[in-house]
Amino acid sequence: MEDGSSKSRNPISTRLYKILSTNFNDESTREALTTLSDLYTAPKPPTARDAPTYDDEESPAVRARKNLRRDMEQKLASGSKEFLAVFGDVDQVRFLFSYALSMH
Repeated sequence: MEDGSSKSRNPISTRLYKILSTNFNDESTREALTTLSDLYTAPKPPTARDAPTYDDEESPAVRARKNLRRDMEQKLASGSKEFLAVFGDVDQVRFLFSYALSMH
């Protein structure tokens, strides 16, 4: 028979209690969950006849978890490239402005 102390040392129970006691009222947490939801929407459930089996291949959820870091890094790199492109435009405007001022 298990006592209370062995339950508290069970890593699965500890993780489960931690997840269940998490407060999702924090704005940044909700924003992060929304971003994940946008990136990894669940596929429409197939009919019973068309239901895939995942015996020899990974399920979409497993692939999504494995690719999460790569996808986030690609999104960050894309945002950085976009920022640099806009910053380059600002630099051109600054050059044109200083050129226009030097003409007066």
